[in-house]
Amino acid sequence: MFLRNFKKQNLKSRHQEEDEGMFINDTEHCGALTVMADESGITSVPFPKLKGIFEKAATLYHSRADIVSFPGKPRASNIVSKYFITSSTDAEKPHWVTVLCTGQVTCDSNCPRWEMYKVCSHSIAAAEHCNLLEKFVKRFKTKTNSLNLNRSCKFKYALRKR
Repeated sequence: MFLRNFKKQNLKSRHQEEDEGMFINDTEHCGALTVMADESGITSVPFPKLKGIFEKAATLYHSRADIVSFPGKPRASNIVSKYFITSSTDAEKPHWVTVLCTGQVTCDSNCPRWEMYKVCSHSIAAAEHCNLLEKFVKRFKTKTNSLNLNRSCKFKYALRKR
């Protein structure tokens, strides 16, 4: 029912995503986020991609029409909010983003940047919307550093077994 109401809204995607990076064709791009790509310290995402993600998140955040709160109270006590956020590829199919009080933010599996990097413009815009962007970035860096270390150890161990 809520998704049906969201789809009835006159939303138009203003963003274009290209294979080599993300570019925003939006002359009304305004304002910055509390954390910017170059200040984030995120090294697990190539910087040109990360910069595009942050720029797109700023556009989503400042437009306000692209972020729609899911009505009602979240069922779990640790959930701050849930949002539908406009997709850059299909305005008819918004992304579903969940924000937890710990700073953990998740986007749905239909988001290519989320699936690849576990960070996307939708997750950053939602974290900023909840005043949790700094917490999200800190948590993301901690989580990805331990993931990279685990991957590295597993890879080295697999090579030694031969």
